[in-house]
Amino acid sequence: MRRPDALDQAVATLILARTRGGETGGLKPADDTDLAQLKRNHGLTEAALLRRARTLDGTHTVQECLKVCNPWGQVFDFGEPQTRRILRLAPVRDGVLTPLDLWRTRLFVLPGRLKLMPRVFTQVRAGLRHARTGDAAQTRTVRLEVNPPPTVALVAAGRWVMRLHRPGVPRDALHREYVKGRDPQSGESHFWIEDLRGVPDWYGDARVARSHPEVQRWPARC
Repeated sequence: MRRPDALDQAVATLILARTRGGETGGLKPADDTDLAQLKRNHGLTEAALLRRARTLDGTHTVQECLKVCNPWGQVFDFGEPQTRRILRLAPVRDGVLTPLDLWRTRLFVLPGRLKLMPRVFTQVRAGLRHARTGDAAQTRTVRLEVNPPPTVALVAAGRWVMRLHRPGVPRDALHREYVKGRDPQSGESHFWIEDLRGVPDWYGDARVARSHPEVQRWPARC
């Protein structure tokens, strides 16, 4: 098996391949640590990343990514409202995507989001009420499922509900924290978000915090 050199791992794999694909406009919690490890282990510099980006027609994408995820400048704007806008427009400026492509992506995921939105409505409404009044968030308990929907899909559905239920409310208004846990036996990582009452029950598995002890946390931005 061949693997890219460190520079291409950072530019082609970590930045271009992902931010121009199905995950356009988002950062993952591991992006900052992955890029920092490549920087630390291989002595990568921002200038080297930008030079390589120019040869791949990805100058704007890499420049904009470094504005929100930059271990050289100690910047990691994970979960910030402007992060998605910055990363979503960068491939358009590079001529790789068009605004029509972005809307096609949204239409492609629409059926799945609509199916999950009623399930997360109660949780989102309680979170918005807490953000507005400061009262304790009261949510109903849902039945655990043998094969719950993917966490990412549930979180995305929750964001859509929030934007429809309270137009204009910032994405981070739920005052939730992003948490990473790791299974002590298998080493498997799991990411989720917590509110003031712990892991939201609409993830479908209340045991997640026990099976994957917390190893890293990104505080909510209010």
